[in-house]
Order: sequence, then C-alpha cells, then structure tokens
Amino acid sequence: MSLLTLPAELRLRIYDYLPDLQPKRIESLTAHSALTPPISRVNTLLRHETLSIFTSNSSFTAAMDDGAQFWLKRLTTWMNSLSPTASLSRIRSLQLSRHWNIPAPMRWQGHVGFYVRVERPRPKRATTTTTTKPASSSSSSSIAISTSSSTDSFPSAWSDRFVRPIREAGSWTVTAGTYPVSKDIRGMRRESVEVLAKVVRQYFASPWHDSDADEEVGLRRADVLFLLRAMDIVASHPVPTYQNVPIAGAATWQYEQAWLTMNEELNALEYGTVVR
Repeated sequence: MSLLTLPAELRLRIYDYLPDLQPKRIESLTAHSALTPPISRVNTLLRHETLSIFTSNSSFTAAMDDGAQFWLKRLTTWMNSLSPTASLSRIRSLQLSRHWNIPAPMRWQGHVGFYVRVERPRPKRATTTTTTKPASSSSSSSIAISTSSSTDSFPSAWSDRFVRPIREAGSWTVTAGTYPVSKDIRGMRRESVEVLAKVVRQYFASPWHDSDADEEVGLRRADVLFLLRAMDIVASHPVPTYQNVPIAGAATWQYEQAWLTMNEELNALEYGTVVR
C-alpha cells in the first residue's frame, strides 16, 4: 500500500518511527551532505508534512572550513531548500564553526578554530499530574517545565574553552568557544570570541528581533546571515602566528589597530547585514 493512499493522521503516526524525523537529531551540514531527508524529496505533499518535523526535531551544525563565500552560498541554498514551508523558522538550534584566516597553525595548538551555537528553548509544555484525594477534597495538579540546554552537561573545568551561555526564559542562548583551547595572550583569540558572543547575544536579545514573533518562532534567514558576517569579521582578525616570536613595535601597533577595527566592525553590525 502506498504511503500516499493512507489518511493524513495515519501518515503522521508513521513519521514518528522514521529515523530521519526522530527528536534530538544532530544534522551536520557539509559541502556534500543532503540538505533535506529523503522522504521530504518524494513529492510536494510529503515535503510539506515532513520538513517541518525534521527541522523542529534537529540540531544543525556546520564546520565552515571551505571558505566564507562558499558557505554563504551553501547555507543560502540550505535555507532555500527549507522554503516555502517556513521550516527554517522551526529550527531552534544551530552551531557554526570555522578556523581563523592564518597562513600556518599556532605552535603547540594545531589549527585553532572557534564556534558559535545559538539555541532557543522550545515552547513551554505543561504536563499535569493529578493527585487523587478523598471525595471531599478537589484534585490538584502540578506543572513541570523543562529548561535544559545542550550545554548543561559541560564540566566546569571546560570553562577555559568556551563562553558559558546566559539564559533568559523564552529567549535565545548563545555559547561560543575555541577548539582546541586557545590561550594566546598576544593574539587574544578567546577574547575576540567573547566579544563575538556578546554581540550575537545582543542581536538575539534586541527588542525588534522578537517584536513580531512568539515562542513558536525559531531561526530566521537574517539570523544566519548575521552569524556568517560576524564570524567572518573575527576569522579575518590578523593575529601573530606564533606565541613566542618577538614582534617589532610597528607590528604590535598593527595588531592593536586590527583588534580595535574588529571590535568596531562587530559592534557596528546591524539587522540584515550580509556577508561580503
């Protein structure tokens, strides 16, 4: 029997058992990965029914090590593949990572990269627990609300590797960090990631960002473009390649100016900014 001949209610029940549509999936976007699950590519009807389930149940990650322009096109194609069903707005977790634009790896550290993860808690769903009491007493109920995040299980000893998220009820949380751990004082890599996390957090906390949205709304196209642009600014920030090599005074001044320029460009980002 064809899936298309079944009632819509029965198809929705079947979707609960499909691996590609299971909750808490981690979907890695690569240069050659499929952008949508196979069942969403069968026809328009199944695409409409399954794509929103897929995006709302998945956490998406992308390691952008093939160039900023390539990933601008790749993620634009990905966002287009989720239209016009508004499935992008159901995404509530996205992590982007990339390396700094340097000609050689940092000594003792390998090629250091950084990441930004944005998450929004799902709409509060109350679960009612009824307690049976004698007939003279009315039943009571309790409300259980889950506010867990994917970073709750991180050991506190990892605090030198990432910027711990700041949570606000119903709002986006931002986590950022380096991999592997980066402690180059001269290059101030971790400090630049902290500035990035602050700017991204302010962007998602802006009154205009949620002025036309409610708890049901997740990611937007402008949000992805903003993250790409902000990360490109940080990755393009020039830093000394090696920690223990003396730097001339002129070069030190150049790095300080580059740091100030990076801060100014990050703070100047506005809604709807696109990657150059």
